[in-house]
Amino acid sequence: MKAITADGESIECTSIEETEHGVRLYDEADELVGYVPYPNLLYVTRWRIPVSSSSIESVGYDDAEMTLEIAFEGDRVYRYLDVPRGVYEGILSASSKGRYFHDHVRGKFHYLRVA
Repeated sequence: MKAITADGESIECTSIEETEHGVRLYDEADELVGYVPYPNLLYVTRWRIPVSSSSIESVGYDDAEMTLEIAFEGDRVYRYLDVPRGVYEGILSASSKGRYFHDHVRGKFHYLRVA
């Protein structure tokens, strides 16, 4: 995972703990690696895989939450909700990631813009 702050700092972590005023960020050994107050936190992103595409930079999937996260060119990141894992696998294996996105994701799932 990665926490992105309002000033553009990127903090790598493997888990987060939400507190009343912000998030604590931990590494694999459960050592605290950072704390970001909510007003300074832009978003926390799951791990994404860089892909070869003219429109999509990287793609990630969370099995537990069934969320697909896509970073597009121009620093736009969207999280799509209740997406079957097969859709994630499909976009990774598609020869045209953008076409697969338009045919199988866009307009088919609820989403949140996270950046």
